Amino acid sequence: MTYQTEFPEFCLDVVIPEGFVDCSWRNDSCPSWMYTFENGTVIRIRIDYSDLNLRDFRSLPRFRCEYWEDDQITEDPIAFCLVDVWPTVLEWIDFIKGLNVEIQ
Repeated sequence: MTYQTEFPEFCLDVVIPEGFVDCSWRNDSCPSWMYTFENGTVIRIRIDYSDLNLRDFRSLPRFRCEYWEDDQITEDPIAFCLVDVWPTVLEWIDFIKGLNVEIQ
């Protein structure tokens, strides 16, 4: 599954960081990408539509990032970032990657 098949009307207008895998699923509200660390922890980025009228949850920021203990994503995330600015997402990812290196 890819965001193109699961969300054919979605226009990806940002560059997904290297190492992230498209894990989009049509039952989610928007496309998403996942990065898995060697220790099994996961970063998941959800990117919503730029057009508010196409969003399921208009009150949420466009970019939602989550840091999980594992790829099962059944509990609450360890950390998260909710923003409308893509460079902030990239900074948050770098921060989490730095933390992950220290705890391995």
